[in-house]
Amino acid sequence: MKITGGKAKGIFIKVAEKSTVRPATDYLRQAIFSSLGSFIDGAYFLDLFAGTGAYGLEAWSRGARAGVFVEKDRNCLSAIKLNIEAVAKSAEKISSDCKIIHGDVFKTSLPCENQFDLIFADPPYEITSDILPELLGLVSEWLKKSLASRLIIEVPGNLVAPSHPDLVLLKKLGKDKRNSPAAFIWGR
Repeated sequence: MKITGGKAKGIFIKVAEKSTVRPATDYLRQAIFSSLGSFIDGAYFLDLFAGTGAYGLEAWSRGARAGVFVEKDRNCLSAIKLNIEAVAKSAEKISSDCKIIHGDVFKTSLPCENQFDLIFADPPYEITSDILPELLGLVSEWLKKSLASRLIIEVPGNLVAPSHPDLVLLKKLGKDKRNSPAAFIWGR
């Protein structure tokens, strides 16, 4: 698995040895970022259920200015830190522009609520359908109130997107198969 675009294109992403994360596929990330286009430039991102940090790192490589990674699994934290340093070096960025928060997404207080231009969430598939409505409510509070802001959630392919009064489902990427990854992209 590696960064698929931007200044750090080709940098390999490390996965923690004792982790149970399911890293986002290069193919799906590439489709998501092709779909986002110029929304990435200068964006402040939030990567929830970060795992390896692949979504946030991809955004950072492609022109996002800074971001925050939230991960509960202790085994993943050092891998995220190493991945941030590798992307920073390759993309000529400052690693301190990215913060890592160790904690549960639903219990974490963030440094700047209502300030994120892009929010990525890649929860474990086995809990995605159960937590998706609550997650949408939570992240709609953190997402910048702008037509240019985007929320991207990776889900199992067969999942049907719930509605939310503050968000508009713009697109679904991926296959409609249970074990295939897909992503919902919401906007304001």
